[in-house]
Amino acid sequence: MKNTVKNVFAFMAVAVLAFPLIGAIGPPGEGLHEGGAVFGPATPSTPAQEQATALLKQVATRARATADRAETLQSYARGRQVNIQAHAYELNRAKDSVNAIGADLSELQELHADALPWQQMLINRLQPMLGSLASQTTVAIEHLNENPGSLYTTAYLEYKDAIRNMSAHADEVSDLISVNVDYAKARGNLDRLNASSTGEVS
Repeated sequence: MKNTVKNVFAFMAVAVLAFPLIGAIGPPGEGLHEGGAVFGPATPSTPAQEQATALLKQVATRARATADRAETLQSYARGRQVNIQAHAYELNRAKDSVNAIGADLSELQELHADALPWQQMLINRLQPMLGSLASQTTVAIEHLNENPGSLYTTAYLEYKDAIRNMSAHADEVSDLISVNVDYAKARGNLDRLNASSTGEVS
């Protein structure tokens, strides 16, 4: 049994990617499609812009998966009857999603200069949000690593706070991207309709 626990936590010790923080996170909804001056052209027209949209959608999907893992962990924590290996398994899956998001963010940052204005806004907003998500994931992992015998120690509240914050940050990331991608799609459709009605070629 002791060997099993040690093996689980050796695997859990893989570090979460660090995201440099570039500013405070505003309230939910701040920075969302704030009109033409900010949003600019809606429809991707270059390979880089199309790739940026695909990566943003991928980040949203992975953030949703991370939120689901964190919600599962919260359900485990409420019952206090799930063993520590189950916590480690779900948290490790969440960690993998966060690290994958980190790789996506690196690609998005490389595309930043060629991205549409609304894509650039999202990339800028995502960096501190994902930094907070990575930080809370690391706190949760460290709690499990520091308490290999039992999860339910005096630091238990810190662990519960970390997984709750993981869920909240992941939801915010997913929602922010989904709202803006949907808005871009709707605005692109409207622009094409307007162009068609005036006889312009889109």
